Amino acid sequence: MNVVLNMSHPLSERAKVQIAERIGEFEEIVEKVQIDFSASNPFSQVNILTAWMEACHRAGGQGMVYVIPPAMSYMAYLVGATLSGEESRTPMIWLKRDDSSITPEFVFGGIA
Repeated sequence: MNVVLNMSHPLSERAKVQIAERIGEFEEIVEKVQIDFSASNPFSQVNILTAWMEACHRAGGQGMVYVIPPAMSYMAYLVGATLSGEESRTPMIWLKRDDSSITPEFVFGGIA
């Protein structure tokens, strides 16, 4: 089964349906990771995300692993993936804010 390692907010039902339409059935593993960008320690968030990418592959078993990095950390995730040579093995699902409904929610944005 596919695994979505979600380091952000739990997926809404709408986002789950949108993602399943693209990747098939999946298990969502939610693990909040707080990333605080700091000029005094600029690579700490990259190291955290790189460690999570390694955990992704262990969690995936026979299925594909996708990652939803913490909000505002897509660039750090991509840097970590590039530095560790993982960019071709761990696809990233990005979410976008949909303000068209009464209560704004995050919906599927794409897979990078």
